[in-house]
Amino acid sequence: MKKSLLLSAVALAALTAKAEVVDYDFNTNPAFFTLLYSEEYEYGPWSGEYDLIDKYGMDVNTSGTMFCEKDLEGNWVAIPNYAIDLVDGQTYNLKADDMEELDYSHPFLCWDQDGVGPSRVHYFNGWNNTEVYEDKDYGAASEDDFIASKGALGFLRQGNNAARTGTWVQFPEFKDPAKVTVWMCNQGGDYHEKGLYCEITPVINGEALEAIPVEGPSDYVAKRYYKVETTLPATVKGNVALRVGCGGSQVQLVHVSIASADEAGIEGIIMDADNANAPVYNMFGVKVDDSYKGVVIKNGKKFIRK
Repeated sequence: MKKSLLLSAVALAALTAKAEVVDYDFNTNPAFFTLLYSEEYEYGPWSGEYDLIDKYGMDVNTSGTMFCEKDLEGNWVAIPNYAIDLVDGQTYNLKADDMEELDYSHPFLCWDQDGVGPSRVHYFNGWNNTEVYEDKDYGAASEDDFIASKGALGFLRQGNNAARTGTWVQFPEFKDPAKVTVWMCNQGGDYHEKGLYCEITPVINGEALEAIPVEGPSDYVAKRYYKVETTLPATVKGNVALRVGCGGSQVQLVHVSIASADEAGIEGIIMDADNANAPVYNMFGVKVDDSYKGVVIKNGKKFIRK
């Protein structure tokens, strides 16, 4: 990865961390998703589409890391605690003794720890256009739903994958998020029984809160994307990372926008002060005791225990 690209991504992430609204576009905002735009990869997005995680749980575009393995009965099972940094393409085993710290100012792709996920994750290029609304496949469902984008990140459900739930993108921490708007699509096919659906999970001080369902219209049309707004609970306050994931569905994310309380027209929320007795978590939101070694999170701050 070119150093200049990485520095620009970090700088932009730092600037937007204090913004009232931040947009993540899978087409026109490459500094947040440098990996998706790099010309260094053979299967780059300008060739159409490619896997970030393929149907066998392999990272095919960077190191070729396997994220699934076969058990004694020959079934594919997920290896927990892996992540792909969407800025620099690095992969991480978050439980390894020699793990590197994952930069939380970057968005990253990951899945749950308890054996679910990863879904197959695909980058799609060539959705409709960035100029005007058109009524056609991979376009907006209406003019009100239209967003200027030609890219989407798809969580696909493949029968020979380890599991088909729990895969998500975690976005950098945002101060007092109050509203999340997602533009999402279901392309139909064999795995569309859950409808037009995704989940948003707030992460505070390393602790993942209850997932918030985000459902599109029940009469949605496959291969059309819809704009769906979700107001977060009042308990979501302070510096919050947000996971937007598939929740077991087959969904394509076209655009994600996060707004603060002021911007969303919701009464402001005051962040909690640091607490010396606050619980300590590892990088996946699991509470740990004093014997745990590695990167830990307390009061929203990261430390390394050796």
